[in-house]
Amino acid sequence: MNPYYRIKELLDIKQMSVAELERKLDLSNGSLSKWAKSMPNSEPLSKVANYLNVSTDYLLGRTEAMNINNGNNKDEKFVSLFRSITSDLPDDEVENLEDEIEAYLEARRNLLNKRRGK
Repeated sequence: MNPYYRIKELLDIKQMSVAELERKLDLSNGSLSKWAKSMPNSEPLSKVANYLNVSTDYLLGRTEAMNINNGNNKDEKFVSLFRSITSDLPDDEVENLEDEIEAYLEARRNLLNKRRGK
């Protein structure tokens, strides 16, 4: 399977069109459809993979493992989950969510430290 069809499958799940993805990533109109017949350059391929939260190897058909991380590292798993959840949000909403999560984690840490007598 070539990158274009893998991307289409992922976009179907997200209920997003190829044209929407091209606009979102500032790629030229119709550039992704060319990937159905030819291999993409690494920079746009990486942009698409990051946006869709998959590896470039997955898009190229080199692996069936979809996720960027293997789930062994909790930090990577959290980042992957955050990217997945926020991939279709505007930048200002992502920043607000980051701030809210940071405040929550700080409050949670303070509560745990208080329980431990620190």
